[in-house]
Amino acid sequence: HPAIGGIGTFTHTIAHGMVAAGHEVTVVGYGKNAGERDDNGVRVVVLPEITIRKVAWLINRWSLRRWLKHEVKGGNADIIETPEYQGLVPFGFNRCPVVVRLHSSGLPLRFIIRLCEKMTLKTHSNWIAVSNYIYQETVKEYKIAPDIKATIYNPVVQPDSGASAPTNLPEDFVLYAGTVSDRKGAFVLAEAARLFLAKFPNLHLVYAGFLLEEDGLDAEQKIYNIVGAELVKRVHCLGLVDHAVVLECMRKAKVFVFPSKLESFGLTPVEAMLCKTPVVYSLTSVGPEIVEDSVTGLLADPYSPDDVAEKTMRILSNQSLANRLVENAYQSVNERFSLKRCIDETIAFYLRCIAEKKDI
Repeated sequence: HPAIGGIGTFTHTIAHGMVAAGHEVTVVGYGKNAGERDDNGVRVVVLPEITIRKVAWLINRWSLRRWLKHEVKGGNADIIETPEYQGLVPFGFNRCPVVVRLHSSGLPLRFIIRLCEKMTLKTHSNWIAVSNYIYQETVKEYKIAPDIKATIYNPVVQPDSGASAPTNLPEDFVLYAGTVSDRKGAFVLAEAARLFLAKFPNLHLVYAGFLLEEDGLDAEQKIYNIVGAELVKRVHCLGLVDHAVVLECMRKAKVFVFPSKLESFGLTPVEAMLCKTPVVYSLTSVGPEIVEDSVTGLLADPYSPDDVAEKTMRILSNQSLANRLVENAYQSVNERFSLKRCIDETIAFYLRCIAEKKDI
């Protein structure tokens, strides 16, 4: 907080939504700019971050625990929520219920962070999963199951239309938005583009997102190498742009394609659905849970450029199909992924956890 990445975006959205619904919310973490401020009703606290090698992970988490104990003792908190990511609350905490929300796909590389995540999950057995997929994967990877569990999908709010898309965008383009990396399917899409760009001579491909360097090669250069010299002029990498600009690009795109290999939820496809843009999402991981194939979008094999290209071209070639997918998707998003629904289900889960603790 402010919003950085998927968890940051979620925290920003739900914190302000809960304040608007009449609740008091504090967002706390540690960082370089320590202090306290008010963000439109949300209390934001940044604790001093220790950077001493080998012990910083322990000191920072212990300091956070001490601060939380002080807040609860002072009557400033009835419940605590933490992401499982990075395992910020690996210690026992008996003063009030602690809820762990499962956001992340994939285990941390560092052993000590994996241990912190495992201890956070094991010590606090009230879990909210952002998808059924990530719940099942977490149980499988860590071999831990919660006492109380719910699946509550991340909210997607109606995007503002105040920003403008870049003026140099082509008229007809396929859009990818997110970190430009192998894991997110960016290079499979580049291979697929060799097929759909060849079939549609006026079509372009636009990437909007951070260009990750992998194996010593910049993502942009890797994409250009894949598509080849003949097509490279019709591929555009915008780099990291404001969220509002991404949404405006979504509104203008012919198709939004996101063949990610691993997602716990995947916010951008849902945002594209809300922007009334037809979506091609991934057949694996959480894709089938978010998109109903051939009803609210199309699902493609993220390891098959041919399948990604075929699904993209199917939408481009059939306007009635595109219109039907857009209409169904827009209705589905408003029903399943609204902020009100997320807040109502979260508060109900909090109250259940508080009641269970009182009964112990």
